[in-house]
Amino acid sequence: MSKIPHPFVTESMARFNSLSAADRDKVRFIHANHTNPILNPSSAATRIVKDAGYHVAEQGERFRF
Repeated sequence: MSKIPHPFVTESMARFNSLSAADRDKVRFIHANHTNPILNPSSAATRIVKDAGYHVAEQGERFRF
């Protein structure tokens, strides 16, 4: 971690908490290790992310701008 720092999801959420609800709704966490519980849509970790107004990216998602 010290050589290639990637913030934990909780650290990113703390940094982004000052965003409006509309802007938090745009955030999708995409860089998760295969052991990270946010990769399980029914996990408590994913629920915490979603309850805070963020999302975990899902394979195949498409966005129109």
